[in-house]
Amino acid sequence: CARIPRFGGPTATYIFHPSGGNSLHAINNPRLPTATFTANAINLSGRYSQLGLPPYISTYFYTSSITATNIATGDTALFCVGDSVLFRGTTSAFDSIRWYFNDTASGIQNTSASLNPRHLFSNGGTYQISLLKYLCGNADTARKNITITNFPVINNLEDITVCEGTSVLINGTSSPATSYLWNTGAITPTITSDSTGRYVVTVSNNGCISKDSMFLRQIITATAAVTISSDATNDICAGTAVQFTANPDLSLPTNGIRYQWYKNGILLNDTTEIFSTNQINNADTFAVLLTVSTANTCLLGDSTATNIFPVTVKPVPVMEPIPNQILCVGENSGAVAFNSNLIATNFNWTNSDTTIGLAASGSGTIPSFVASNDGVFSLTGTITITPVTDGCNGSTQQFSYTVNECLLPVELIVFDGRKTNDFVNYLFWNTASEYNSNYFSLEHSLDIENFSEIYRTSAAGNSNQVRNYNYLHENVPQGINYYRLKLVDLDGSFTYSEIVQIVNKNEQYTAAVYPNPATDNITILINNPQGNSQITIFDAIGQLMHNELANEQKNVLLDVNISHFANGMYFIAISDNRNKITIPVLKQ
Repeated sequence: CARIPRFGGPTATYIFHPSGGNSLHAINNPRLPTATFTANAINLSGRYSQLGLPPYISTYFYTSSITATNIATGDTALFCVGDSVLFRGTTSAFDSIRWYFNDTASGIQNTSASLNPRHLFSNGGTYQISLLKYLCGNADTARKNITITNFPVINNLEDITVCEGTSVLINGTSSPATSYLWNTGAITPTITSDSTGRYVVTVSNNGCISKDSMFLRQIITATAAVTISSDATNDICAGTAVQFTANPDLSLPTNGIRYQWYKNGILLNDTTEIFSTNQINNADTFAVLLTVSTANTCLLGDSTATNIFPVTVKPVPVMEPIPNQILCVGENSGAVAFNSNLIATNFNWTNSDTTIGLAASGSGTIPSFVASNDGVFSLTGTITITPVTDGCNGSTQQFSYTVNECLLPVELIVFDGRKTNDFVNYLFWNTASEYNSNYFSLEHSLDIENFSEIYRTSAAGNSNQVRNYNYLHENVPQGINYYRLKLVDLDGSFTYSEIVQIVNKNEQYTAAVYPNPATDNITILINNPQGNSQITIFDAIGQLMHNELANEQKNVLLDVNISHFANGMYFIAISDNRNKITIPVLKQ
């Protein structure tokens, strides 16, 4: 600062000459490099000054002030927690300034040397802001109080599920709060409603606003009830496959229902809504117990219900077997009567070849007829009999009439074979008649070209009756085995039968599901199934989720989309004519 007597401000400093005079000189902009001097700048109007003007400390009159502005909104009065505040210091000349925000929790951000600083307050409350201006070693302080307002905290709003027609108190009470406004128009902290929908509350604390919402869901009231339907009547024949279906009350949801089937009061291992059985006896009673999960269901009364399906089973007739008949041309057959285990059984029969002299069909006993044959080869009529009692058909039975010229050396009815296990084959043949027959030679081949004898047995020589022959071929090679029968007469002549083919294999059955755990799709691999494969998927409570039948082939590869399944454990049941396996799979 200048050492000569002076007064003025930042734009001009006025001085006087020590020897006196009637004017004052001026230094313009004394703090800037562009300062200039003006002599006799102020005329004292005839007055004379020699000892100087009265003392004047101009900095005493350099006042400061503070303004605060919400940066986000431009508001100068409303500040909410989280709003940055812009401070402006209005002051005159200064050497330096220092701000104090009185917010110790903000650490080093609690002070600032900027002229127009920004500050984000740590918490709500009233803060005294100080602005210190320093000039020539002197400090000038300006202060201003501002209030940072807390937002309302809404703690009680959660989604609610209730039964249909139930009124619910929806609580939006908040702290701190000065006013409430619901989307229904209500202005109270709590409201009551019995209507499904979303409810939104806007809460203000002196202008600082919070919002929250909840959803009120009402579930239609249902009744736990179930009926049973069947693909057959209550009056059925023994051995009939019957399928029962549980039909829940239409008011119940489609999920959250568990079924338990009972036969004569005994719980069966079946938890699906459909139950099938062949094992039915007279007076059996089938019942289903339905259990409803109450987690998302409003019930009138109990959560369980039961119903029964009584069954009357009629017995099925079983016929006594009839042997095959061999006749010569012109021979009288004689009548054939049928018998069964039941009284009043009727027998309906058909004949596959009427040229043997028997009608095409009939009911009851087969009448006597004269055997006929219009050629040189044997004729065989297959008789198929169906026993019927009280509308229930028993298993059909067959026997045959073979009409021969009775002159052929050997009349072969059948030559065939089958696999009894993986490496054992059963070969058998029947003759209707034999004339001067010597022996039979059973021959085997692996390439259908080179045959060798594996068994020889004597023939009957002369016979007019059906004769049966057989042989058990053990330890056969794996693969395709070929067999033929050599029929040798007493004179050494011979003929061959047709070739019989049997496939022997020993391949293990395997079933797998991957990936496991799974997300969207699973692949089911089945190796060497025995017949068609039934694939069924159940959830953890036994609900049927998927059902599919895969045709038999060496390797079954099946893709199933499970993306619409809820996350959790599922069980893949795979079964065929011989195998049954269940594989758990986790869906995530």
